[in-house]
Amino acid sequence: VTILPAATSQCGSQSSVGRRVAITWDIRLSGSSSWQTFASVPGNLANVDTVRRPTVLDLPAFGFGHSSVQEVRATAAYSDATPAAQNPEVIFQIAVAARPPPLVVLKGPAEVPPNCGFALEAVGSD
Repeated sequence: VTILPAATSQCGSQSSVGRRVAITWDIRLSGSSSWQTFASVPGNLANVDTVRRPTVLDLPAFGFGHSSVQEVRATAAYSDATPAAQNPEVIFQIAVAARPPPLVVLKGPAEVPPNCGFALEAVGSD
């Protein structure tokens, strides 16, 4: 998200000098109809840092489940704006594809003598 100053024609005689722009980030999880702050979301999303670099949102790898769609909203407002003010916002949609089908790999000899036994193990499988 990039913060751009308003055009002079929009500000009129008002000056935005000295006014700080605050960015707030919210998330609407798959299947939910309401927006939440990242701090209120359970799991590793609660640790998303929205303060250190407020215009950047670094999401954790594997933070969302397969076959899910989330929305992330960035809202910009002057720090002294009233809560009822209509503030500009941008909504990003994050769609996670379905889990790929499992791939089975058998390691071993292609042929064994008839009197030789063998066993299969699922070591290292997910």
